[in-house]
Amino acid sequence: AFAEGREWVGRTAAAEAARQLWRGRERVRDDAVRRCGLKQQQAQDVERVLRAVTLLLVDGEHAATSAAGREEAMAVLQGAGLLESDGERELVSSVCSHLGGRICCPRDLGVLAASALRAQLACCYFAVQPQP
Repeated sequence: AFAEGREWVGRTAAAEAARQLWRGRERVRDDAVRRCGLKQQQAQDVERVLRAVTLLLVDGEHAATSAAGREEAMAVLQGAGLLESDGERELVSSVCSHLGGRICCPRDLGVLAASALRAQLACCYFAVQPQP
């Protein structure tokens, strides 16, 4: 239903968000490095965050707003080597928080795709926060 009659978009809002994020990943990565106050050497780490978010949007089996979605995000981030140190957790937190605030509708994405992306970024952000 999401892509009905629009074969140029992803099958779902999440798939469309993943498609657009991956298509513009270099621009998004460079913006995040600059605006998050990161060093250029950390650009590869930012790209790993983008890959993890893209993977969760495309292959995630659980809603980003659920506890299972948070566990799934933690597993994907762990698999990407992004949970090995406090510095990496801070980078994930910073990048996800920044990108969630930078998404603009309709410039970047439609409302449904932007909502899916924001939800997944928030899920990744909360997945790296210390648990009480």
